[in-house]
Amino acid sequence: MHTKKRYNHSDGPQLRLAETPVAAVDACECGMLLLHIGAMTLRLAPCAASELLRTLEQAITAHSERFEAEHAPSEGVSLPRRCDA
Repeated sequence: MHTKKRYNHSDGPQLRLAETPVAAVDACECGMLLLHIGAMTLRLAPCAASELLRTLEQAITAHSERFEAEHAPSEGVSLPRRCDA
């Protein structure tokens, strides 16, 4: 049986580091980052958040290249860099 008391991240003070219409990131006093996307929250170590950012950048670049390759340049179609663009 697990008897170690778990830290409840909703109880401790959190500092909002960034917020957009899509997501928000808080810093927890335990050193973790809390990524809020809609009703979902991911608790990430800073190194994991950095790797997630790198992975998302690679995916967006690959998707952009794939999207642009499927459309002729004469169509004037480009993938927006931001959701609100």
